[in-house]
Amino acid sequence: AGRLAADGLRRALLAALGRSLGLRPTAAEASAAERAWLDRAGVPRGRREAFLAALGLDEGATRALAEDLAIEAKALALAERLVPDGPSWEEGLALAARLSGAWLEEASRLGLREKHARPGAAPNANPNSNPAASSAPTALRRSTPRRRARPPRRSRSRP
Repeated sequence: AGRLAADGLRRALLAALGRSLGLRPTAAEASAAERAWLDRAGVPRGRREAFLAALGLDEGATRALAEDLAIEAKALALAERLVPDGPSWEEGLALAARLSGAWLEEASRLGLREKHARPGAAPNANPNSNPAASSAPTALRRSTPRRRARPPRRSRSRP
C-alpha cells in the first residue's frame, strides 16, 4: 500500500504542479492518455466501460484521470524548461537506473561493479568528478547527468 500510495502521490503531485503552471491538455491529448493507459492495462476497446466500472470510475472521474495523465506527460516532456534548472531526460534515466538497481546490474554484467561497490569506498570522493564517465556501462555513461551550475542561494535575514 505504501508503494502504491507513493506512486499515486507522485503522479497526482506532478499533475497538480503542471496544472498550477498553466498546463492544460487538449481533448485529443486526454483521450490519447486514456487509451495508452487502457492499452498498458490490456483492456480491449469493447471492455472499457466494464473495466472503468470495476475501478469505480464514472465518465467524469475517468475524464479527470485522463487529463491528469496527459498533464503528467506534458510536464515530463517539458521537464528541462518547466522549472529553473529542470532535470533532463538523461538525468531521469540515470536516477531511475541507480535507484532501481539497473545501473549496478549493467555494471556487474560488464565486470565494473567491484570498482565502485566496495563497502566503505567512496565512489565519488570529488563531487565535481564523474566516475561513471570512465567506468560505467556505455549505455548508462551516456545517461549520466550533466547538471548546470546553480547560483549560490542568498540567505534572507530578517531585521
